[in-house]
Amino acid sequence: MPRELLSKGYVNILIVDDDKKSVEFLSQLLDKEGRKIETAEEGLGAIKKLEEKDFDLVITDLKMPGASGIEVLKTARKINPKVLVIVITGFATLNTALEAIEAGAYSYLTKPFKLDEIEILVNNATENIQLIRENEGLLAALKAVYGELETLKTTKKELEQKLQLVNKKMEKSQLEINERSSSLYLFPRNILPFHYTNPYREDKTRILDEIKKLAELREEGIIAEEEFMLYKKRLLSKI
Repeated sequence: MPRELLSKGYVNILIVDDDKKSVEFLSQLLDKEGRKIETAEEGLGAIKKLEEKDFDLVITDLKMPGASGIEVLKTARKINPKVLVIVITGFATLNTALEAIEAGAYSYLTKPFKLDEIEILVNNATENIQLIRENEGLLAALKAVYGELETLKTTKKELEQKLQLVNKKMEKSQLEINERSSSLYLFPRNILPFHYTNPYREDKTRILDEIKKLAELREEGIIAEEEFMLYKKRLLSKI
């Protein structure tokens, strides 16, 4: 069965004590805006709630029937290593204090305690929890931004590769166009005989005849004036 996620806008507190009056008193004392409080009157009931729901802060008595406060502490920390646990006891000894601290207790409080002691302790724990949440939120935001930057880098790299490919294709296409252009005659070969476009003959009479024929083609509108002048110049250069 999945554990229930309590409100993330609140600090979720579980108060555990086999003394019903102590549970009611602490619930009323600590019930303030921004907090949600649940209670359990023995250790096993507390462990069951810890397995079913998420809590930010656990306040537990040390000696209880069924399961001790140390067992509640260890279970809470095993389920959620970030949970803060305050252990309260009327049978304080150095050994129990050390055991609680070694098990990961946030703090250890002995009965009878002053009201401002528990209030200050819970207020500090609440601020600690809220700071942890803010830091986690900032970290998540940074990870999201980093992920977006990585995506942009990848997209930019892909675009650059595509652009390079397009440029290469354009260069190749231009080379092919240039090669084809250099192999074409100015006139279609079905209009001009080969010797019109190959003015390397040294026969003066033949060259003049070719110029005459080119002039006729110009007058008939088959070739343009500038084309006629160009080839006339080439032919005359061989005389």
